[in-house]
Amino acid sequence: PAFPFKRSPVGAFPIRSLILLLLAAARAPAAAPIPLALGTEKNQVEVKEVDDGWEIKVTGGDPWIWTSTFPAGTALAETSVLALVYQATDSVGWTFFARAEAGYGIRPGWSGKTNTWAPFALPLAFYDTGDNRALDCSRLRMGFGGPVGKVVKLRNLYLRAPNAQDMKLVEALMKKRAA
Repeated sequence: PAFPFKRSPVGAFPIRSLILLLLAAARAPAAAPIPLALGTEKNQVEVKEVDDGWEIKVTGGDPWIWTSTFPAGTALAETSVLALVYQATDSVGWTFFARAEAGYGIRPGWSGKTNTWAPFALPLAFYDTGDNRALDCSRLRMGFGGPVGKVVKLRNLYLRAPNAQDMKLVEALMKKRAA
């Protein structure tokens, strides 16, 4: 089933989230990356394990799959970036849900189709606003958008500490949100 999106007020970015991002980015040494896998709960996708990742074929209008549950003791305040590399036969309309029961969505936007491996990073702390407690989750539901027949390949799926590039992205997102 589709979940309604609840948006935070424009310009709302809790100081708590910004402080967590800054502290995690400034930490030395950075927390070790936490490898993730894809879970078994899925909707309107066919999933095959290939090489060192997965091939996901969209078979319907609401394609999604959950990640595996994060390992016990995962400190999302320190490893608050979901990172992966992907290839796609069409643009990917990324959508993430931290908690299905709450119906809150994280919509970072679209990534272009690519025949080469391209990086993607989602700074969870930026989306930890209002009732959308992105840093309080134990797994993520990943959505890809249509059309039917699109193939998305994923590998190197993990949680990691924010880096300088992530901080630049957050600054740009904050400016966009404030505009």
